[in-house]
Amino acid sequence: LPVISYFGHINQTNDFFGKQANIASFYKHQFSETEALNFLYTNGITFVYNGKDEKLNPNKDLSYPFLKPIYTNQDVTIYRVKD
Repeated sequence: LPVISYFGHINQTNDFFGKQANIASFYKHQFSETEALNFLYTNGITFVYNGKDEKLNPNKDLSYPFLKPIYTNQDVTIYRVKD
């Protein structure tokens, strides 16, 4: 399956700064649960990566109830968005 990334390098991401702000709000739990789920659904995001850089945020672990961990090692957790 092809992988489509919501956010990447500044030169390869449309609306880089807007998306960067959304990502920060998501990882810092500044969105309510409803807003976070809407953000994921609206943007077609089905998997969430939580690695070393993402864990630099104050909330190191993503505790949204609609995220199911599907892979974990010492450096990263990958979540699937529950239907």
